[in-house]
Amino acid sequence: MVHGQGKKLPWNELRNFDIILTTYGTLSAEYKRYEKYIEDQRKAGNILDREIDQAPMKKLFPLVGPQSNFYRVILDEAQCIKSKQTGAARAACFLKSQTRFCLTGTPMMNNVGELYSLIHFLKIKPYNEYTTFQKVGSSNSGNMF
Repeated sequence: MVHGQGKKLPWNELRNFDIILTTYGTLSAEYKRYEKYIEDQRKAGNILDREIDQAPMKKLFPLVGPQSNFYRVILDEAQCIKSKQTGAARAACFLKSQTRFCLTGTPMMNNVGELYSLIHFLKIKPYNEYTTFQKVGSSNSGNMF
């Protein structure tokens, strides 16, 4: 389980496990730290990502770091990422994996626009691009989203 203080393993150790469980909060917090780290590195003069030292990122960001690549990511209660602006949604969509699944009993509650984050996470082309998603919705029913 990757959750709470002191539960961080570097990516090279984490990758040895068949199943890794975490929370949306843990994932979101790590992604927020990752974004700040990248911004700080750019301000320090490391303009291009390839110039940023990757070694400390294995320990600091085992879930979202550049070396982190999962075989399968499954979001349980996927409606938790229904708003594309939340840290949880941005972090989940940022994960690198070969296969992605969403499990939810309530994929949308208020409007069809809440499906966008799930489609974006699942990388269903061409609808995983927000402008395309909006165009399809607005051309079908006036202004669906």
